[in-house]
Amino acid sequence: MAQVRAEYDFEAQPNSGEMTISAGEILTVIRDNIDGGWMEGRNVRGSVGLFPESYVLPYMASRAPPVSFLVKS
Repeated sequence: MAQVRAEYDFEAQPNSGEMTISAGEILTVIRDNIDGGWMEGRNVRGSVGLFPESYVLPYMASRAPPVSFLVKS
């Protein structure tokens, strides 16, 4: 599943299906392009809800470069 990183804070409206997100938060995308600019996602605490697509950017977890060893004979 794709992940995104929140660039801005977003405060959900009560009983709207929206989810409050904080800048820097990593979210897992469940559905995107909902009703013209919304995404549905899950945060690390397990909450699920809608948030504005324009508030997030794609996130790629950084991976450590492969370690190579020089073997002397």
